[in-house]
Amino acid sequence: MRSLRLLAAVGMAGALMMTAVSGAQAAAAPQTTPSTSATSPVSHVEGTARISHQDRIFLVKFHQSNLAEIVAGRLAQNRASCTPLRYIGAVFVTEHARLDADLVAVALRHGVALPDAPSARQQQELDEIAEKTGRHFDRAWLYLQIAGHLEALHLIQQQLWHGKSAEVKQLASDAEPLIRHHLALVRWALTVC
Repeated sequence: MRSLRLLAAVGMAGALMMTAVSGAQAAAAPQTTPSTSATSPVSHVEGTARISHQDRIFLVKFHQSNLAEIVAGRLAQNRASCTPLRYIGAVFVTEHARLDADLVAVALRHGVALPDAPSARQQQELDEIAEKTGRHFDRAWLYLQIAGHLEALHLIQQQLWHGKSAEVKQLASDAEPLIRHHLALVRWALTVC
């Protein structure tokens, strides 16, 4: 009976992963905005002037969130005892790396310096779960993912409401459905792991 549940969970994780990959491919389709066009007359100085304090906060914090999720995904791939978490971890590594590549490109265009690591709090949380094993790791990882993705959604909402740069707001808007999907994956995993 336990084997059947595990097999069903792995099948569900595979189906969800395929959905996530196809959704990520659709989200990765090129989109042009006036400020990112190679032929745009907007200069780098003009582009920088359009980045508000809120835009900079979003770029820095969402970048750190992506970095933390990439590390967390790798932890799940290597340490999770529940098979679906390993698949979800792989999805998170791939999709947060893609989100972050887009974000880094925008930050570079606008001269926004980004940190090279998750925040101190995020790193401490990752270190704490890395010390756990088995089901204790799985549960701690899942709860950390729920908190992290809810925090990411809050950052996105703040950017959409208060951001000034259309390009940075587009990053937030493009990331929102993916973060919501990740949150749904984690909540589903809570029921099977």
